[in-house]
Amino acid sequence: MLIRDSASTSAPGINPLQVALATAASELRIARRTVRTWVFAVLAIGVGLAIYHGWSFQHSQMGLVAPPRFALPGFGILVLWILVAGIVFMAFDIPGRDARERVAEALDSRPPSNIALLGGRLVAVALAAWLPLVVLAVVLQVGGLVIEHLDARFGVPPEPVSLATFMFVDAPAALLFWGALVVLLAAVLRNRLVVALLALGLLAVHVWAVLMTPLYLLPIVSGIANLGLPGSEILPRTVSVADVVHRLSVLVLAAGCLATAAATLPRRDGASRAPGLGAGVALLILGAAGIGGLAWYVEAERAERVAWANAHETALDAPRADVERLSGTIDVNPGGELEIDVVLDLRTPESAFDELQFSLNPAMAVHAVRLDGTDVTFHHDLGILAVTPPADLAPGVSARLSIRASGIPDPRFGYLDSSVWAMDETLMEMPIVLQGDVASIYEPNFVALTPAVAWLPMPGANFAIDDPSRRPPDFHDVDLLVRIPDGWHAAGPGRVQADDGVRFRPGVPLAQFPLIAAPFERLALTMGDIEYELLIHPDHLAGVGYFSEAERQEPTLQYLERGLQLRLGLALSYPHAVFSVVEVPGQLRRYGGGRIMDTIQALPGVQMLPEHGFPTRRFAAEPPFEGMPDEMWLQQQLFSAEGGPHGVPAAAGRSRNMGPYLTSASGDGAIATNYLFESLTASLGYGRRTVAPAHWLQIGLAPGLSPPVKVLNRLMGTATFSFGWYQFFGMSLEDRSAEFSFTGIDATATTEGVDILIHKGNLIALAVQGLMQRTKTADFLALMRERHGGGTFTVDEFIAAMSETDPAIAPYIGHFMREDTLPGFQVSDVRAFRVPDDDGKPRYQVAVHVRNNESAPGVAGLMVRETRPDGLGAIYHQAPFVQMPGNTSREFGVFTSAPPADVRLETYLSQNARVMRLAIPRVDPERIVPEEPFFGFRPSTWLPPPLGIVVDDLDSGYAYVSPPERGFRLGLVEEDDDAEMPEYNYAVPAPGWHRQGDPLTLSWGKYRRTLTRIVAGTGEGSATFTAELPSEGAWRLYYHLPGASASAGHHWRVGGWNPGDDFGTYNLEIVAGDLRIPVAYDARMGVPGWNDIGTFELPTGPVSVTVSDATDGQVIVADAVRWQIVNDPDR
Repeated sequence: MLIRDSASTSAPGINPLQVALATAASELRIARRTVRTWVFAVLAIGVGLAIYHGWSFQHSQMGLVAPPRFALPGFGILVLWILVAGIVFMAFDIPGRDARERVAEALDSRPPSNIALLGGRLVAVALAAWLPLVVLAVVLQVGGLVIEHLDARFGVPPEPVSLATFMFVDAPAALLFWGALVVLLAAVLRNRLVVALLALGLLAVHVWAVLMTPLYLLPIVSGIANLGLPGSEILPRTVSVADVVHRLSVLVLAAGCLATAAATLPRRDGASRAPGLGAGVALLILGAAGIGGLAWYVEAERAERVAWANAHETALDAPRADVERLSGTIDVNPGGELEIDVVLDLRTPESAFDELQFSLNPAMAVHAVRLDGTDVTFHHDLGILAVTPPADLAPGVSARLSIRASGIPDPRFGYLDSSVWAMDETLMEMPIVLQGDVASIYEPNFVALTPAVAWLPMPGANFAIDDPSRRPPDFHDVDLLVRIPDGWHAAGPGRVQADDGVRFRPGVPLAQFPLIAAPFERLALTMGDIEYELLIHPDHLAGVGYFSEAERQEPTLQYLERGLQLRLGLALSYPHAVFSVVEVPGQLRRYGGGRIMDTIQALPGVQMLPEHGFPTRRFAAEPPFEGMPDEMWLQQQLFSAEGGPHGVPAAAGRSRNMGPYLTSASGDGAIATNYLFESLTASLGYGRRTVAPAHWLQIGLAPGLSPPVKVLNRLMGTATFSFGWYQFFGMSLEDRSAEFSFTGIDATATTEGVDILIHKGNLIALAVQGLMQRTKTADFLALMRERHGGGTFTVDEFIAAMSETDPAIAPYIGHFMREDTLPGFQVSDVRAFRVPDDDGKPRYQVAVHVRNNESAPGVAGLMVRETRPDGLGAIYHQAPFVQMPGNTSREFGVFTSAPPADVRLETYLSQNARVMRLAIPRVDPERIVPEEPFFGFRPSTWLPPPLGIVVDDLDSGYAYVSPPERGFRLGLVEEDDDAEMPEYNYAVPAPGWHRQGDPLTLSWGKYRRTLTRIVAGTGEGSATFTAELPSEGAWRLYYHLPGASASAGHHWRVGGWNPGDDFGTYNLEIVAGDLRIPVAYDARMGVPGWNDIGTFELPTGPVSVTVSDATDGQVIVADAVRWQIVNDPDR
């Protein structure tokens, strides 16, 4: 027998490339016949179609989510992870397959090199995993185009640039790398089970790393361009230079893995192992160095932004010039640079100064600076332009400074004082990046220059722009000529006609000047003396066309006429001739800085319209609700068209152009005062005031999502603000808010401070609106503009103007702006009865006594709801709000045309905390009480009657035991016995005791009305009320219930929906000394209020009432118990 020398080289004439191609072709045939190939291909395509079309369906439901075409990187990585798992099972036996299939000797007869053999098989496996992506992409793109043409609901075509980027740049590199890594593991470990487990473990680590890595590092870790960022059709996202370098580095790593695997393969191919192993290690080092260099680069970019922020925070307190007028020319050169040549007429700082400091974007190169016509020395570093003035320039004098600069503004320079930088967050943390990730845009086909990036010179530091207590705004006149390309439109405040460009000359002083320009499609509508224009991308006109069709045009115009009014008397008129609604790309940042980071939809003279909302909605694909008339459906669609991404209305912030952009508070309490000022402005109908700070943005459309669903929602770019789910702030925060006065809140320190500010501000604004009503509120705002327009005001000046407008409100506004004490309201039982008819129409009187039992002044109002005669909807009656001085009582009255269905007392900012739902007595419609009905309020001498001994769920005599948690637990979190009881949220059901304090349920409390509740259990949970009886004898026990169910009388029950609130038998136990008395009470027979449990002979001393969670109903409520001695003459 001839023995071949194992050290001999490969047979002559064999081309390694031909071998690799032949091997790849053979491996593809094997993959085609392998079941697991088809399993993962079908799984990837099926999951991809289900997710994509599922999100398309959600988008068609009133536009609640953005179209999935904008989330292709997140969608792609989900499918890619499935295919990578498939690669593990297709490649884990490649090195040892020849021996197992007994073809090794055949291969050795004409030995191909290991690198060619493994390389061909790797390419085949990667291609087999990539082809399902091709199929999925073709189905989505072609099917989406057909579906879009047919106006069907399921499906929209993917954004082609993002799709091509993923298909041809991201996915191939990832598949080749993972395939090579699995081949290397198989060559080294030589055990298929170990290889599969280790590879899948590495994939799990990769998934975890992708979800937990900050966004600025995510492209390096994930290998997917623009993952987690909002997509765009106006400015499609593609690969950056860093992405290209990364993919090349990944391919080098893959080559290193392959070379190392070839060198460590037991099979000898005639080549020396050392050179191959050295080449493999060198390639691995080179690839790792490339990725490490990218990490260093992005860290350096982040460090640069930190350096800017530190420099500007340091410069915040430096003397600042007061700019009185800004004029000059702006040249927008798409594909080139921005050029500015501006003149600042200013007044020098009032205090001594060595230099004049201005903020100017660090990417702008300053070419010349002249002061009063003379060249002066300057330096521009870290975004601070420092001008050295002549020695004889005195403080507080007028001067003229001219600056000429050019460049492309760096968007990272915006909002340097942000408490959270969006790119520092991981995918599973605050998803605020979905509100935009760049503060400015300067691209060949779109320019958005926001004031935040200081693209124009701004006096002082570019820091604390949203905090007027630290940096009051600098209002000044503006006169700028902007030259833009032919065919472009520009938006900004005060636009007027000009022959050589677009001129912006606002008629009022402004502190900010934004500029947005692009080749928009322009539509205009003139109403009164204001021109409303819509500047929208030419490819996004479908929604406009839908509402412009003949059958919808007239009602649409009527709707717009009602909604676009920006005038309430000459004193509060819109200050510009043109109101521009401008579509902006998804990547333009639409939230501010500081701690609040509130959503910014509007800028001076400009209302931003995010492309993920109205512009890309497919209204024609949204079928009407069953049975809904066409007119009502149109109204519903018009209303939903106002909704923007994440539930923020498209017109949010429009009211800022009527007041907050024209004047501002300054000094202590300025943030709080500005918040109230803007809320009152919005209340006049200039656009809904939607507060949406960054920390309220939550992943998904609802709270309480499971981790997998949360991951899916985040990768698909779905988020919503919590105000869509929570009617009130948490009880713990309401308790904390009582510790601060409104202007004493530090909203810059913590997010809790922000929430307290918003909580108190909303309640004070509602109280002021209720007391002053619309006319006086408008008079007050007009007075503020007249006195302080173009300047700032203090808290005292704000209070003085409101008190001057309505002297009656002075005690209230003065107290709640400055003090932290709160009123506390108690109410009598509701009286409801029928009174004599009005011309044959029945009338019912509802009356209740209300007492402010504290010394602090307050405000109260009564609301009564009656059901419409046709049963559809309700009619609301509101008694006028009235001030309630301390320790006084009033009687409120409302009359209705039907028996009351719901009675609530609103006290806004008080110790009662929330709306109080009151128990309604049964009304006999046949019995007419001969009383004259009254509406409004009148003086009263009512005092709360003695009730006996009451123990409430908020008292120290209340205690509870929750059932032990069951099921798998990680054991990383210990139980906290001192933790507060969690608050009940119907949207997030959970076991154990929860405290409920919203008007959904009628409950008891001296001031604050709450109850506790637990789902039916087995007796392991309980609540106990303990009291001290002063004497022995017969004591009657009362148990407070909302009625026969936890939501008795609420519209949920009327609508037929049972939220799991049905009562059953309550198992009570009374313990007094050695006495134990079990009591079974049928709560299905409960009435709203105090329910008589029975009379018991009890000794002096402590007595407890325990209610068990064991019941045949759905829920147990523990609200309050009341003991009353039977022979008490005062009972």
